[in-house]
Amino acid sequence: MQFGKRAGDHTADAVLQMQRTMTAGQLQQVAADIDRVLEKIEEDTYGVCDECGQPIGEERLEAITWALRCVRCQAGGHSR
Repeated sequence: MQFGKRAGDHTADAVLQMQRTMTAGQLQQVAADIDRVLEKIEEDTYGVCDECGQPIGEERLEAITWALRCVRCQAGGHSR
């Protein structure tokens, strides 16, 4: 059936578009996080968790230079 084949083609196109949109959204979030890190550098608070105020681990900052939260807060383990 031709309709089925076309529907499959359109489904693949929809999935590809969704993946592109998700990637764009993720890039926008990283850009916002980098902007915040630049603010934190100016405030001399780089390396301090935005949630709990505790230091962000050195290993985390080496892995994700733009990290704004410690591992525990990022995972949802701290409450303010």
